Amino acid sequence: MSETAARTGDLVLAIDVGLTNCKAVLFDLDGQIVSRMAVPYETSRPTRDRVEQDPGAWWEAAIVAVRCVIAQKTRRSRRVLAIGVTAHMHALACVNAKLRPLGPALILGDRRATGEAEEITTEVGEDVVYRTTGTVMDPSMPAAKIRWLWRNEPERWSETAWFLGCKDFLRARLTGEVATEPVDACATSLYDLGRAGWSETIAEAARAPLYTLPPIRRPESMAGGLLPAAAAQLGLPNGTPVIIGAGDDIEVLGNGLLDAGQSLEHLGTTGSILAVAASATPDPTRALELYPHTIDGLWVIGGSMTAAGAALDWAARSLGYRSVKEAAGCLTAWPTAAHAPVFLPNLEGSRSPRREPFERGAWLGMRPDTSRADLMLAAFEGVAQGIQAILARTEELVGATGPITVSAGESADPGWLQVRADVYGRPLAVLETSEPTALGLLTLATAALGVDESPAAAVRRIVRVAKLVEPRPAGTRARRLEVVAALGLALRDTWQVLAGAE
Repeated sequence: MSETAARTGDLVLAIDVGLTNCKAVLFDLDGQIVSRMAVPYETSRPTRDRVEQDPGAWWEAAIVAVRCVIAQKTRRSRRVLAIGVTAHMHALACVNAKLRPLGPALILGDRRATGEAEEITTEVGEDVVYRTTGTVMDPSMPAAKIRWLWRNEPERWSETAWFLGCKDFLRARLTGEVATEPVDACATSLYDLGRAGWSETIAEAARAPLYTLPPIRRPESMAGGLLPAAAAQLGLPNGTPVIIGAGDDIEVLGNGLLDAGQSLEHLGTTGSILAVAASATPDPTRALELYPHTIDGLWVIGGSMTAAGAALDWAARSLGYRSVKEAAGCLTAWPTAAHAPVFLPNLEGSRSPRREPFERGAWLGMRPDTSRADLMLAAFEGVAQGIQAILARTEELVGATGPITVSAGESADPGWLQVRADVYGRPLAVLETSEPTALGLLTLATAALGVDESPAAAVRRIVRVAKLVEPRPAGTRARRLEVVAALGLALRDTWQVLAGAE
């Protein structure tokens, strides 16, 4: 970083839209958080298979969050040099030529396009879909959702000028420029990994005209300047530069992952393991997804469970705790005794390491003396076991290099960190930052601004580890992992019956 940049005290604004709230984070150029704010917004579930959000709610939450963090600046002389946007992936927002939403966005948990996903797979071929896109065709993917709209809402489909993800919709509102980048493009199941562009074959099967898919650009490139109307709403100067940004898997940069074999744990509403791979090697079992790293020549492979933090929230509420934080008091009893219940956390289906869209959650093995704390402890363990299953499959493909990085946000309870280290059987490197996804945006922005020569150089300068959490001897935990895996398979027919009952 130049001495001039280091002296200015200038800032970068990161807008990070999660599945439940929109965060705005102001960073200085060294990665220290100056101010932040999270503003929640609603999710609608009009039927069991539909999960929707209002794109206008994303924008309104972003306005409130940004105005709050700007107001919190302690030194009014500090300038916002650039803005970056990231957001949850797999959402589909239909907008017209004026970038106005044409109805609610279909987000990650939406399953209405199950039949369309199967039709695309049949038309194109399962092997072709996976080799082309790095993933199977799932109802959550925008490709399947577009075909559903074509069939079921032809008027909205025909009026759509652009099919956009959450991050790309927000950035278009900021700048008036429509674009995407490889990470979010991959999340549509319309991106050809080999050609590094849209797949004509899959787009045709999805009924997604190529002219409705945004141009693909580099994540660290500039998208344009802040429009006057947007600037007035956000309380920022006209023309403030806005970078392209990336989907929320940009956290690979915020976690410092630059070498093959390095991996991270993401624990929020969902739970994921992402690992760096040196080559584009698909998973033969198709349990994991593959997509480009933001650093040229590297790839990311990993998988997610649909309900991780969401499963803990549900368990805590159901057991009468006021919050997951209060419920974490049960972790003083860890490690779990061999007779304790087990918990299956897949409340909304399983995505990885096996795809079972109708799988459901359960507590199993309860006894007359099983307590509320026992059940909650089983829930914590069950979520960790779900993520460990993804980790095990990932490491079979890419190996393991060093500790698994984790963020220090809501998951930073020492007992919860120890449970995960023990279940994973791997050290956890707890990051200094509590906002790794937003920090990943900062590394793109400092490269775009010339503060760092590249995103990789920014990562090496900015990302820091606060502490290591070492795993303890396994004891009975390995056997409990085997039990949970066996239960998931043994109950497969049960899930189908329960889904039919819905």
